[in-house]
Amino acid sequence: MFQNPYVSYANVTSYYSNQDSMNKLLIIIFLFCFISVNSQETLNLDNKVYITGSETHFDNYKKCDFFFECDCCFGEYIFLPGQKFIYIFYCSSDFVLTGGKYKISSDSVILKSTNQRIEINYNWDSEFDENAQKYLINDTIFDHYETNFAIDKCDKLILRDKNISWVAIESTKEISEINQRFKKIGLLKYLEKLKK
Repeated sequence: MFQNPYVSYANVTSYYSNQDSMNKLLIIIFLFCFISVNSQETLNLDNKVYITGSETHFDNYKKCDFFFECDCCFGEYIFLPGQKFIYIFYCSSDFVLTGGKYKISSDSVILKSTNQRIEINYNWDSEFDENAQKYLINDTIFDHYETNFAIDKCDKLILRDKNISWVAIESTKEISEINQRFKKIGLLKYLEKLKK
């Protein structure tokens, strides 16, 4: 019987054994990729409110919440559809409004402001003079700013500023609550102005 030196039982079993190992390896790689892709949550910020403040006022991973013991140390990010945002920084009875666009990448959220800044200051004279305007509005143009947040997690989703010790955490607050508050004090039109 003629035997082909290139095709022996050892060669055939070795070939199929290597092929079997290769198939198993491909299946493992496929499963790993499938699990990795499906385990990554797609971050959707539309219509969400994030409370923001310094890491000094954040208990980090114990309760995953802020404890504010100051007058000028917190704010709120309102994330709107169309990748727009509004930022409200509170300081006692005063606040500053800015807005712009945001972009989400795999590990960060980048916010780029427009050059519009609306300062709303409580007019203390209005407590003594009923004809005085309750709030003094200063609608100004200023330099753009960019904030780069790293995405993190404790009990809630956390956005950590990569440049300064500033943190934003997901809130249960609804945008409608903020709109109502601004409507109640007669300033909703300024919030609406930044939504455009």
